[in-house]
Amino acid sequence: MKAEHGEDERAISAVSSAHRSGRAVHVARGAGRASPGGMEQVNRGISGLTWAAITLAVIGAVNWGLVGLFEFDLVAALFGRLSAISRIVYVIVGLAGLYLLYASVQLGKRARVSTMP
Repeated sequence: MKAEHGEDERAISAVSSAHRSGRAVHVARGAGRASPGGMEQVNRGISGLTWAAITLAVIGAVNWGLVGLFEFDLVAALFGRLSAISRIVYVIVGLAGLYLLYASVQLGKRARVSTMP
């Protein structure tokens, strides 16, 4: 635990000195070190919920592409036209899209805050 604390302090010190000198720094999560290059950012990764929402949004986009190009609704073909399961799938895909809208706004706020001097 003490070694991790020391690595964190060194990383914070490196980021602070780079920020004061105007250099960009990339801090890798869990790496305990700062290295020059790229934009100043903290790699936080993407949560499982976000990956699930991305997957559902892609499925929805492919379905709408099929509807637009070939008038073929894959969800309706699999589960029945406007069946309860189809409607649940549509609602879940819609909620995933709304979540991604929220997540992108939060990501934009975090990016603006982390790049301010």
